Amino acid sequence: MKNRVLSVFLALTLAFSALAAPTPKPQPTIAVSCGACTLSDHISYTGSGFKQGITVYLSVEGPTSRAINVGIDSTGGFAVDFAGLLTYQAGVYTVNAYGISGKRAALLASTFFLVAP
Repeated sequence: MKNRVLSVFLALTLAFSALAAPTPKPQPTIAVSCGACTLSDHISYTGSGFKQGITVYLSVEGPTSRAINVGIDSTGGFAVDFAGLLTYQAGVYTVNAYGISGKRAALLASTFFLVAP
């Protein structure tokens, strides 16, 4: 009887602690419209899991580079299309999203993609 009461108590304790556990925040991510792109592909970027209302510095670095400040919407996301502002050349590109606070920049998310000739 004593073991059974202890088992029930332990099960209830675990159940309540699981209910009270905070939901983890989603980690910021960046997605590119193509992972292995060609020179003729239209390339765009989306982000999710960012803190809503902040501004991030989005940097595309590779054979040609470009950076822009992007506002994060109410869902914690963004969508960027450099349209005619960036002409891609063949090579590997890295996309970084930095959170800017005062004079400090913190890397929040990063990804890469390839542009093939």
